[in-house]
Amino acid sequence: MTDSIEVTALGQTGYRIRFGCHVVMIDPYLSNSVESLVGPSARRLHRPPLEPSAATDVDLVLITHAHLDHCDPETLKPLFKSSPRARFVAPTVCHPILQSLGIPHTRIQTSPNSWGEVLPGLELNSVPSCHPTVRVTPAGDFECVGYGLRFEGLLLYHAGDTGASEKVIKAVQALGRPDWAFLPVNESNYFRSRADIVGNMSPREAFQFADEIGASEVVPTHWDLFPDNCVPREEIELVYRLKRRRHRLKFIPIGSTARLHPVPND
Repeated sequence: MTDSIEVTALGQTGYRIRFGCHVVMIDPYLSNSVESLVGPSARRLHRPPLEPSAATDVDLVLITHAHLDHCDPETLKPLFKSSPRARFVAPTVCHPILQSLGIPHTRIQTSPNSWGEVLPGLELNSVPSCHPTVRVTPAGDFECVGYGLRFEGLLLYHAGDTGASEKVIKAVQALGRPDWAFLPVNESNYFRSRADIVGNMSPREAFQFADEIGASEVVPTHWDLFPDNCVPREEIELVYRLKRRRHRLKFIPIGSTARLHPVPND
């Protein structure tokens, strides 16, 4: 049963996740649109591991917020054509972007605020993200979200882009204890802010956040795509080793695929 969850890292916070026979994509960024907008500082360190036009089996696309490296028209337009049954779940601030690509409104849904079955055997919920604050849209939903996905009694939490805050921690705790927490570790600091980069948690913050929400295993995200917004793997591993944590650490580098297995209780 547990071998039926398979994850391929796409870069930034992007993942292709297969839950049994269902394929879910989260924040796919499979183009060079950020570099085209920002310049060489946003040049990809890794080529896209997948062409959007080759993604023909996607059932669900989850978008966490409207930033270009998470809600990318150059990825989503060919993707919605190549996967004709895919539905797109996103905060309402993203809906005009999706509609401008020609995606029918019948295939666009607002990020849910309670658990519900989105595919047979797969449940979805969303929680606020703090990026850089928790913001509410005029429609009453959150501008930036993370997602909880439940499958075969297991919980995967994908944080999107977020800093640590009490509101986010309590919302994630209400989902349950995640078997896996996909957490960003590209810290916010003065120099990144000066370069107009909205950072997230540092590795130290992310690991403490993981312990507070009771995660069994952490998958670092947002650490290996753009030169000015990276964190060396060695730094993440060192911070993890310096203080014993209650969770395990699992890397899924861009382009690689891993099967998720529940972490046994110690």
